[in-house]
Amino acid sequence: MGQIRQLQLSYNPNQDRLLFRLSASAGRQLHEYRFSLTRRYVRLLWKALLVILKNNQPEEQQQQSAPTQAASMTLQHQQAVAQADFKSPFEKSHSYPLGEEPILVGKIGLKKGPQGGQLLSMHPLQGAGLDFHLNDQLLHSFCQLLSQATQRAEWDLDLDFAQADDLISKQNLN
Repeated sequence: MGQIRQLQLSYNPNQDRLLFRLSASAGRQLHEYRFSLTRRYVRLLWKALLVILKNNQPEEQQQQSAPTQAASMTLQHQQAVAQADFKSPFEKSHSYPLGEEPILVGKIGLKKGPQGGQLLSMHPLQGAGLDFHLNDQLLHSFCQLLSQATQRAEWDLDLDFAQADDLISKQNLN
């Protein structure tokens, strides 16, 4: 896939779905991947992102109570988002390896990456999808974009790190 350059999330009210666009550079070429996310999928995706965030914490923080873990994740999130660039326009691409039409995501997954980290999988029920690694900066930026997009969509999902302690303790995120 190449190096991730930009992420964008927007709301399509006609379909009641989020459009997720990811651009990645491969050599001199810029590729764009487009995904259509339903409310149900976003709820599952948020839980998976919290698992990645929890697993990315140092081991001593992972042993702490759920409220302490959530507070630590919130602080890390605020620091990462403060450094992110949310103002640059999304760069247009002329290369769409999975097609120009957004793929309706139907499967979610987390896999061990080749260099130890975790890969997030976004795949349709049938056909090709994408597995990609989000470094801490991109991960927190993606969480921020997801939270903002669901607020615009008025989906009432409460994708907020203040809710992370409830999800961590209730869902037994390991």
